[in-house]
Amino acid sequence: MRTLLLITVLFGASACRVTLPSDVVPELPEGPVVLVKELNIPDRQPWYTHFAAHTFFEYRVDGRWWRLGIPTRTYDIGHWEIETDDAADDRRWDRQVRVVDVLTGSRAQAAIAVLLEPERFWTDGSYRAFPGPNSNTFAERVLRATPAFTTQLSPNAVGRDYALFRLGRTGSGSGIELETPVLGAELGLREGVQLHVLQLPIGLRFWPPAILLPFLPALGP
Repeated sequence: MRTLLLITVLFGASACRVTLPSDVVPELPEGPVVLVKELNIPDRQPWYTHFAAHTFFEYRVDGRWWRLGIPTRTYDIGHWEIETDDAADDRRWDRQVRVVDVLTGSRAQAAIAVLLEPERFWTDGSYRAFPGPNSNTFAERVLRATPAFTTQLSPNAVGRDYALFRLGRTGSGSGIELETPVLGAELGLREGVQLHVLQLPIGLRFWPPAILLPFLPALGP
């Protein structure tokens, strides 16, 4: 028991390391770029949502930066131009912004071609913070439709696995999954073994290795 507790504490300490936009944006090469970002739900939302993450995209094409996502339940797809300083800002909605993935070069160009048609991925007609569909559902659909991405969203990106019913390959293509709004499961080379209860994951992810527990960030190196 003590060994398990020690492992959990060590994994939890390593999970505190994050990549900030100010670390990434100034070092980006010339040409097209896509960033996958996340932040925690702001304080003005109900307290029980504060553990959850909100996922969105930012990309640079022809020297101009754009932001794409579904910012609130009363907002349809948000797709607007931003300044370079906004892309490099470590705060949004008074929350710390974390960079989940970075694409450059030909991979970024392929992803941008998909991001330019966001309506394909939001046809539900309604937004539900829990269990979905929501901003994370939208982001996960974009990722699944774009081979250039190998991104795995945060386990606290509630709604990422939302589907009325889905049986097939996992988002990485390395395993199989069964998903419903209430219960789901994944078994894959990257995803590991996961059980999803009301969109909250419990399990062991293989790559990157992590312990997944509800309400906590992924516990891993």
